[in-house]
Amino acid sequence: MENNENICPFLGIRSDQNTCAVYPSRGNHCHRITPPERVNVTYQSQCCIGGEYEQCPVYSQDIKNNLPANIAVSKPKKKTLQRIVLPAVLLVIVSALFFLRADIALRFSEVLTSTSSVEAAYFATSTETQLPTITPTRTPFIIYSSTPTNTPFSTLTFTPTITATPVATAGPNFATPFGPDKSYLIHSIRAGESFAALENKYHTTKEVIEAINILPSGSGLWPGTKLVIMPGQIDPANLPKFEVVFLDQQMDVIEIAGMYSASVEDIRYYNELSSSCESIPAGRWLIVPVLK
Repeated sequence: MENNENICPFLGIRSDQNTCAVYPSRGNHCHRITPPERVNVTYQSQCCIGGEYEQCPVYSQDIKNNLPANIAVSKPKKKTLQRIVLPAVLLVIVSALFFLRADIALRFSEVLTSTSSVEAAYFATSTETQLPTITPTRTPFIIYSSTPTNTPFSTLTFTPTITATPVATAGPNFATPFGPDKSYLIHSIRAGESFAALENKYHTTKEVIEAINILPSGSGLWPGTKLVIMPGQIDPANLPKFEVVFLDQQMDVIEIAGMYSASVEDIRYYNELSSSCESIPAGRWLIVPVLK
């Protein structure tokens, strides 16, 4: 981001104070406090990016705690159902194992008792039975030849079994198609790059690019801006709008959906995540469908 007198100097992405979106974005954080916190997009447009940041109470005071409620992004309340259900399920499983082990021990004790009774009965009656007389016999010695034979040894061949270990995906790379039918990719704008260059390279139109992306004000493209591209798409009607997000820390899908007012199913669908995916590791890109 180039220096802009209308933008608060403490506004930046979570990992870099000197880099921020020049338009209201959920990725912008306030570095006036530690650790940095996300800033409400409405407050960004009114104060942080609108040139009125010197009137901000956080800018004018040395506030090191959390942002005020009217400035910070409200965090979604985590569901407590799992905290209640999981301990109950564990308690049921432990109880079942306890009673199962007790039943097994009881049955094993009954088997031992039954066996002891049978042995006692056998020895009690065996004294009355005459034992057979055993007469020893001579066993001839077997002389082995010291001459080696040429009998080949059989060779055992072991075939190792390779088990695939699932690895968490790092997410889509730049210019690598992904999503349903591989119809999306992420493009990073280079200096001097125009809409015409994108149209020729990806066989799409400026209207489609504008329809599916949150673009900064003005007609130009800012270097470093990350755009969602649909190669071959020329009709801008009825297309979803996305925001490109880079995860610098592991986050739950539910938490991401709450931050961007999106649905969990849409995030999984457009990013090729499994239906059972609950947490996304750090260091990957996402495209998040947002409300127009």
